[in-house]
Amino acid sequence: MSKDGLVTQTNAMVAVTGEGRQTGGVKVPLGATWAPPGAAASELPLYRKRHAMEMRAEGATYESIAIEIGTTENRAREIVRSGLRQSLQEPSEEIRYQEHFRLERLMTVVWPRAMKGDGFAVDRVLRIMERKARMLGLDAPAELDVRQIRVELFSVLRDSLDPATYQKVLEAVAD
Repeated sequence: MSKDGLVTQTNAMVAVTGEGRQTGGVKVPLGATWAPPGAAASELPLYRKRHAMEMRAEGATYESIAIEIGTTENRAREIVRSGLRQSLQEPSEEIRYQEHFRLERLMTVVWPRAMKGDGFAVDRVLRIMERKARMLGLDAPAELDVRQIRVELFSVLRDSLDPATYQKVLEAVAD
């Protein structure tokens, strides 16, 4: 870490604090915090939480998360749960952005196979596209001509009801 409080290593995610311990044959810094180069020291816990949550979303066990971020398995579980609680309280716009990003990532995986004619991949692409369209409101219903619907409805009622009953319906609607 530089004197100005920024992470200076050049690899994508770097451990920046802590004492070492042996876990599974790998030297892991205790209390390690993961962040991209250039991150402010005050942002390190946030990056650690994000890294742990991304690992969990990808199916990592709490044990492997703990090893990766340099903490205990119980603490890794607490970090992920805390992040999940916070994510449930995030504004819906942020959640929509995250879901859109996930769908885009899935699309990049499936698209090449779909373009080669893989039927299952084509189905997945269509499902992803449907989900994105619903999420973005692209499948909004067509505008309805309420007046035309009303005319058709009353025409059907007039043709199917006796005149006295039809008159009662008209009086009830007028109120």
